[in-house]
Amino acid sequence: MALALTSIPYRTFSGCWSILRIDIAGHPVYNCIVSYDVQTKQYRKYFAGPRKLCQECVFIPRGPDVPEGDGWIMMLLNNYESMCSELAIVDTRDMSSEVALVKLPIRLRMGVHGNWVDSADTDGHPPALQI
Repeated sequence: MALALTSIPYRTFSGCWSILRIDIAGHPVYNCIVSYDVQTKQYRKYFAGPRKLCQECVFIPRGPDVPEGDGWIMMLLNNYESMCSELAIVDTRDMSSEVALVKLPIRLRMGVHGNWVDSADTDGHPPALQI
């Protein structure tokens, strides 16, 4: 078993995720997300588009006992053609396109930060927003 520098055991991982730029002239800087398998050296990507910026990605597991990386990626997209923001959900089994794209009625600035927390991880704390 491998140990971290803090001597706390950790699980070996088989891949990693990153936000990248597919080299297209001009802005935006980060227009795709990539899943890289460190064992097979293969990667899969979701390309948002030449005029979209990916930000604030979060991974949502498909269930509690699924293989690593099996689920959805949810992210905010800045669409520079329509000058609006979009919420995209991408299935990690097929990253060729989003399974849902919600067009927001406003444009959120680049650099909006937030966290998504599973209700199972809130330790009984009340939700921040009652809907």
